[in-house]
Formats: sequence, C-alpha cells, structure tokens
Amino acid sequence: IGADDVLSISVWTHPELERSVTVTSQGAIIFPPIGEIPAAGLTAQQLSDRISDRLSSYLRKTTTVTVTISQYLSRSVFVSGAVARPGRFGFEKIPGLLDVLSQAGGALPNADLGKVQVVRREGANRRQMTVDVSKALKDGNDQGLPGLEPGDAVVVPANTSAQAEAAAAEAAGIIGEVNRPGLYPVAAGQDLWMF
Repeated sequence: IGADDVLSISVWTHPELERSVTVTSQGAIIFPPIGEIPAAGLTAQQLSDRISDRLSSYLRKTTTVTVTISQYLSRSVFVSGAVARPGRFGFEKIPGLLDVLSQAGGALPNADLGKVQVVRREGANRRQMTVDVSKALKDGNDQGLPGLEPGDAVVVPANTSAQAEAAAAEAAGIIGEVNRPGLYPVAAGQDLWMF
C-alpha cells in the first residue's frame, strides 16, 4: 500500500462501516470511528488486522475486516498525447510500454510512434528518453523498449497532417477480446497475427 492508493474496506456484519478511502500523502488513512491509521508500506492483510484490532474496542464482538486495493495509484504512469484515453493509470506491477499504451486505448491514427517520449523524474531533475515504439511493433519484439517506473510520463506526439494521413492509411485497429487492443501501424506485407 502506498500514498494515493484507493482502498475498499468492509467490516463483516457492519455494513455501516464499509467505505472507500484514499491513502494520504503522509501514508495514512482516516477510518471512522478509529481515526487515522498508518497504511503505507503495509500489505492489505496487515492493514486489515490493524483495523480489526482497533475496532475491537468499539464493537461488542470480534469481527473480520477486509481491505482490498481498488486502485494502485502509488504505482501509476501518466499517458498523454495522441492516445485514445490519456490519463493516469495505476498498476499492481508496472507493465511494459506497449501494455501501458494499450491501457490508454492505443495510439490515435495521427500518432508518431517513432518519437514516443518517456519522462522520468530523478530527484529534482527530469530525464527524457525518446523511444521508437513503431519499430518494436514492426519487429514484434518489445525487448528494446525501456522499462517503466512509477511516476513516469509517456507522451505520444502527433504527426503533421501529411504524415498523419499516410500513417492512418497504414494502420490497423484491433479491438475486442485481445491482449493489447488499439491502433497499430502496419507495414506492407505485415501480418496482423503478431498483435
């Protein structure tokens, strides 16, 4: 559990105590009637046990508390630019760049996947990496792409209008029950089975 994570808390036989809470930047949650409880760094089970112990002084019977992490925003990546759904995406474990772009709905037809920027904060400084995602898609291999870290920002730039028309003519949209839905560039003679 980390700062900004959203937790769902349920207390067996006490539906009035069920709620959704957000971990503060100081790493705590507020849970009435107990008040503030440190949560950052704990597992969901450890936090469940702490809440249950503290509730025992308020309830007549010992009860079971269940804590689930509904949004992992302490481990999130920001995606902006020419994607279908820009925004902040939280993960239990940060996936690869292609999967993060897929979570953002895939690239738009005018996206320049050859110049995707990954911006990483390193202390007070920012490091910017330019990544050729189109090459990884064409090769069917994402091994050359950098691993993402919590807090990274992925910026997908848009092509100029002439480039966008050419890119849209050479793109295929993949939707439905597939691992990575989205819009992908397709080179001449390339099969779609690799997506």
